[in-house]
This record gives sequence, C-alpha cells and structure tokens, in this order.
Amino acid sequence: MIGFNGGLIGKTRTTTLGPSVPGVWTAREQAEARRNGAWPLGDVDPSYASVSVLLHGDGTNNSTTFTDNGPNNFVLTGAGNAKISTAQSKFGGASLLFDGNGDYITGTLADANAFNLPNDFTVEAFIYLATTAGSHCIACKWGGTGHFAFILYVTGTSIEFASGNNGQFGAITTAATTFSANTWYHVAASRSSSSLRLFLDGSLLTTATETRDCSSANTVSRLFVGMNQDGLIFPFNGHIDELRITKAGRYTAAFTAPTAPFPNQ
Repeated sequence: MIGFNGGLIGKTRTTTLGPSVPGVWTAREQAEARRNGAWPLGDVDPSYASVSVLLHGDGTNNSTTFTDNGPNNFVLTGAGNAKISTAQSKFGGASLLFDGNGDYITGTLADANAFNLPNDFTVEAFIYLATTAGSHCIACKWGGTGHFAFILYVTGTSIEFASGNNGQFGAITTAATTFSANTWYHVAASRSSSSLRLFLDGSLLTTATETRDCSSANTVSRLFVGMNQDGLIFPFNGHIDELRITKAGRYTAAFTAPTAPFPNQ
C-alpha cells in the first residue's frame, strides 16, 4: 500500500539506497511495488491487448529506427527517405516523415496475420499534410493488385477506407471533408459489428455497412505505412504521428480527439 509520504506502508527503508524522502520512491521500493501491483501506472488502454501496432513516431531527428510500442513489438523497416523528424509532432517532440517520393515503413511477412481485420477494428493516426494534392496512404495491408485487406487514405477533400476480402476488392467508404496543409488532424476508421465509421478530429463524418473480412492470405501481403505497395502509389507527403491499429471497434459515436499520446499498456 502507498503511504502518505509516497512510500510503501509496512516496508523498511534500505538506507544504502538513500534516505526516505516524502514523495520519492527508492529503486527497491519501485521494483517491489511493481511486483505487488501497487505501482501507479497512469493511463491504461483497456483495448491494449488487441493493438496490432502502435507507432508514436518518437526518436532522434533523422533516425530510421521505428519502434512499435504495441504488445507485439514488431520489427519495422523503412524504405526511401522514411525517417523520424523533430520538425513537427503532435506529441512527443517527433513524428514519422514521408516526402511523397517512394517512402514507406513496412512490417515482415511473419507478422502479416496481425493486420488481417476480419471483425471489429480501428485504424487511426494524427496526420500533417505537406500538400493536399493527390492521395495519401496512412496505413494498409497490401500484397499486389487484387490482394489487400484494407487501406486508409486521405485526399484534400475526403477520408477514404477501402476494404478487401481475401484478395477480392471491396467497397470504398468515403467521407467528404476538407484538409488544409500544415495542420494536424486525427483521422480514424472504426468498425463495430457491420458498421464502419469514419471520423475527423472526433467528429463522425459517415457510417456505412461493411461486412467484408478485410483480410488477405497473399504470401507477400503485409503492413505498409505511408504508401500503397501496389505500384508504390498513394505516397504520403507529410508527417504521421500516433499511428495505432486495433482489433477492436473503439469509436461508435463522436468523441473527443486524443489530447495525449496513446498508452503503452
């Protein structure tokens, strides 16, 4: 139990680790508190176990190390000039940067199944477009013409989610909206049961009936961030922050857009 001075009640301080200071935990107390479930955890995501990937986009400027803070801790690699940039961020002081010319981040074939979305799901991110011209892929699972699970992308005037079904092209759900360059937006596609909803900054833009499997068994189909792998089209031009894919329908109505980084637990 946590005492009034921030320490553990009933536990003897170890002087070799320093004197007891109100509100300060020694290293040993912290370790014991974690083991006993008494360490304060802060924000906790109730759907964290269902997260397929979580990219905060944090790191040092120009780094090409892309850390997955989801429970899978997938290894992700970049192509082209995809990198971490401290020039812009929604949270954390850095974000993923794509220059619109062949950049993307991808997973491996071994982790491909995590990005099949047969049931409820949410694909979301903060985006900062350098230009509103063209189409910009946020995330997709793609393996060549006719072999994809899903793709979430934006244009200057819409949010669009295209669904696949084990290699068969499905419908495109479109929400009309207006994007401005050099502005942060939260974009989300969320399906619960058979209802697919598209959101911008927490506002519900459209709802459509979507029952497709959103999976692909193609042997080269895997996650892509920042580009549609089929012919390297829909290149994202700008910054992506807080990309999260969850096998759960997080949003069923208008909500307040996130005001802090997504939890790592």
